[in-house]
Formats: sequence, structure tokens, C-alpha cells
Amino acid sequence: MLEVKDICVSLGRRPVLSDLSLRLAPGEVVAVIGPNGAGKSTLLSVMAGARQADSGTALLDGAPLASVASGDLARKRAVLSQSHALSFDFAVRDVVELGRAPYRGRPEARHDGAAIDASLAFTGAAHLAERRYTTLSGGEKQRVQFARVLAQIWRTAPCFCDGRYLLLDEPTNNLDLAHQHGTLTLARELASQGAGVLAVLHDPNLASLYADRVVLLERGRIQADGSPHDVFRADLIEAVYGMPVSVLPHPSRGCPQIMPA
Repeated sequence: MLEVKDICVSLGRRPVLSDLSLRLAPGEVVAVIGPNGAGKSTLLSVMAGARQADSGTALLDGAPLASVASGDLARKRAVLSQSHALSFDFAVRDVVELGRAPYRGRPEARHDGAAIDASLAFTGAAHLAERRYTTLSGGEKQRVQFARVLAQIWRTAPCFCDGRYLLLDEPTNNLDLAHQHGTLTLARELASQGAGVLAVLHDPNLASLYADRVVLLERGRIQADGSPHDVFRADLIEAVYGMPVSVLPHPSRGCPQIMPA
């Protein structure tokens, strides 16, 4: 379990997260949504161990996150950030290999090649392996970066990411429709392989289609945490986002979809 308990974070005198508690379990996809400035990315950074809360506790499998050695943490969880600035003219395979850095000098390093190949294949980027990263389109770069973080948490059978955690910070930004759905389909498949996936999303309809649970944030506090059917209620969405909406079932999946009223 990756969890935070009663965390508070402030920037100067402005509270960003207030008494917030959240759990992420292996095998589930949790989507975090909310208006701009709700604290979504800050929450992800605390759960990733990249930022310490001012108060409260962050735990990884029951151990305080701050006490987990950096190498152990890197092998247990991976983070796909919003931006992927990389100006060196690396081959795609070399970029994915960066994800295996936490295994250098360890017995697991003998699986590096298999992890890289499996990650490229899983993300549909195997045909890009010898391409130069700087020549790729935005969607192709996203797939390569997804392969990199997957290689970081890849493990041997029975499930290649069982008990690992993947944190995605707005992974569908700047992607076309097909790549948005492709990225979240991969997240769902990783959860079926035993990973716990937390995704910060702007689009509630994508969250409804792919998440087991939706966490709705507003001004650093959780307003709702539950299934898409529990969270996507017209009155609640209108109260948080400040606009009237209609909530209708998806024509084939039945999950709620939100439209401006």
C-alpha cells in the first residue's frame, strides 16, 4: 500500500493540501481530478517521495516514505511527469534503459535487456527502438517515456509489475484522442498485472472510463473518493467546478459521462 495520512502542505502562507488522507493499493487505477490549483500535482509529489509534507505521514508498505532508501524507492515506484525535456540525441532504446539505473550493480541487472524489450513492446514502441529520441513526435515521445518508467518497475514473473506503483502526472496532456485512450488503456493493463496506478487527470470523462476510483480535490481537500458512479454526480461537479453539468451514461460502457448543461 502507498498511502498518505493527514498530510498538510503549504506554499508560504497558502495551504495547498489540508489534512488529506489517501491510499493506493496494488491492482487498482485511481484518478485524481479537480480544478486548476486544487493540489493534484502536489499530492502526487508527496506520494512519490519527491516532497515532504509539512505534517502528516506518507507510507510505503507500512514504512515511512522518508525512511526508504532512494534506490529501494526507485525500484518500487516510478513517476511519469508532465514534461520530458531531453536534448541529447539518444536512441530510444537508450532512453528506456535509463529506467534501469536503480538496478545497476544488483543481481536484477541481468534482466535489463528483457525489461527494456518488454517495456518497449508493451507500450507499442518497439519499432522506435533505434530511432533518435529528438526526431520523434509528441505522442511517440510519450510512449517512450512510458516505456522508461515501466522498465524502472519491471520485475520477473509471475506478474511483471506486481506490488509496484506507477504515478502519472497528467499523462494525457498534449496527446490526441487515440493516444489519450492508448495511454490509459496501458495503465489499466498494468493494474491487471498487479501495479497500483495513480493518475492526475483533467478530463473527468477519461477518469470515468478507466479508473476504479476517482478522488475529487478542491482547494487541497478531498470532496469525494469512490467509484465513478459515486463521484460524478451533477450537483457535486457543479459545486466544485462552478458550472452546471449533465451526467449521462456512456452508450456502451454505462459509466457516467459529463457534459456542460
